Amino acid sequence: MFLTADELSTLTGRRRRKDQLAWLRAHGYKHTVNARGEIIVARGHVEYRLGAGTPPAPEPDFSVFHKTA
Repeated sequence: MFLTADELSTLTGRRRRKDQLAWLRAHGYKHTVNARGEIIVARGHVEYRLGAGTPPAPEPDFSVFHKTA
């Protein structure tokens, strides 16, 4: 589901957390940091970005619920 610490290091080419975050931001990868300070990156997002995964599901169109009278 999420990249391991080793996979994250391989993806970014960096070992230090600060440098990994900078690389992820510079390359537009979606990520978050959990309460333990670990960088969390979804495996599916990386696979899709690298051309091996399926595209994310489109967000539903909620505009139909905002009808004006």
